[in-house]
Amino acid sequence: MSIDGPIAKTNSKRGKLRALLCATAALGLVPAAGLSAAPALANPAKISIAFAQGYCGNTWRATMDNAFFAEAKQLENAGVLASYKYVCAENSVPTQESQMADFILEHPSVIVLDPTSSTALNGEIAKAVAAHIPVLVTDSGPVTSPLAYELNAPNAQLMLTLDSYLAQRLHGKGNVLVVRGIAGNLAEQQFYNATVSVYKKYPGIHIVGTVWGQWTDAISEQAVAKVLSGLPSIQGVSQQGGSYGVAEAFKAAGRPIPIIVGDNRGTFVHWWAAEHKLNGYTTLSAATNPGIGSADVYVAVQMAEGKAVPKNMLMPILTITQAQLPAYSSLSLTASAAKTYPDSWYQTNIIGRG
Repeated sequence: MSIDGPIAKTNSKRGKLRALLCATAALGLVPAAGLSAAPALANPAKISIAFAQGYCGNTWRATMDNAFFAEAKQLENAGVLASYKYVCAENSVPTQESQMADFILEHPSVIVLDPTSSTALNGEIAKAVAAHIPVLVTDSGPVTSPLAYELNAPNAQLMLTLDSYLAQRLHGKGNVLVVRGIAGNLAEQQFYNATVSVYKKYPGIHIVGTVWGQWTDAISEQAVAKVLSGLPSIQGVSQQGGSYGVAEAFKAAGRPIPIIVGDNRGTFVHWWAAEHKLNGYTTLSAATNPGIGSADVYVAVQMAEGKAVPKNMLMPILTITQAQLPAYSSLSLTASAAKTYPDSWYQTNIIGRG
């Protein structure tokens, strides 16, 4: 899959922001500690971004991609970004390696990489950097290459939040089913390690099953359905993405629906709201913020302009409590809850130079 973005007209508001940033640089202000000067300095009228997406098979990734497109379009309209290109590897490492090789030949100002593997793309990252193309790894990072810049989520924090809530709701006792993501993904391993660390503190909670849901409702439903008949009663489900599919699997099997921590997707949010109205079903939902796609574009432009950015950056997670649930009633079934911010927020909270 490939999408190219057209060049559009200038937006005066964005132009004023860029002028302000340039004026700040002219005053001789030095970057904050921990920042690194990006290796490229492109003519703003010629900045191009290439986005190598590793997987686009769920609503979270679709929402992330849409956030990327919206920010890229806005910066095109502002005359800051000349073009952007998007490809998706459909979770295939060889495909993503080939796409990265193509991008290097095309020589964009910056490559944004949502990696299919924490190690397999290191060679392509090295080739890009050698060709003076900085690489911004996002979402599914970190990667083991020290050459890439990283903009990821606090993955451990996400699962610590969800699993601690679940353990407390269970009062430290009960059987838990764990639904993991995509095997071999370093972010997934960080999620899972955090989950395990929580339940080690609760000897009365037993993980009685683990399945791979690949962060999708359909695959999570199938995976859970295959194992349910062989499992004892389940009081809680820990998951990384695919909550609605889990609920559907329990429903189809005629099993009582346990406490399922949510994934912020429209399917689960609407199901949760309906269940709460029907029988008082209560839970907590949290996920990494797919609005990171918007932040990727902003940070990539800063890198292309030669601005100093940290080698390691974090996008906060997004949590929905029971009290906050009504605020998400308009969330589309085909989207995930997301939050994007003005460029000034990214400058202050992601880059840390505000």
